[in-house]
Amino acid sequence: MTMTVVTKRWPRGTGQWTRTRILIVSADPTVRDQLRSTWATDHEVITASAPLDVIRRLEADGPTISTVVLADIVGSVIRAELAEFLAEAYPFLRVIVTTPRSDADRAQPTEGAYT
Repeated sequence: MTMTVVTKRWPRGTGQWTRTRILIVSADPTVRDQLRSTWATDHEVITASAPLDVIRRLEADGPTISTVVLADIVGSVIRAELAEFLAEAYPFLRVIVTTPRSDADRAQPTEGAYT
């Protein structure tokens, strides 16, 4: 019988064996990039542009996604309805609904605008 020694290492210095991710949802690529840069300092971030992309991602990656941040959604889905559906269908998720800042708001520096 041969024994194999497997050494586990901490990924990316997080102190966790598996790192959960934040899923940013926005139809606007500029807003997605802004939210990604805001959240990426402390989290691994993935993005989606449509509600069906969110559901596909959650089905594929499951509980490795801890939080969904809903910004602007295009189409027949209302953010509040999508948030309610996600909370019911995926009870392990934290769902955050946010509104992207307008151009006038962007002119004013705001600390933690999207958190």
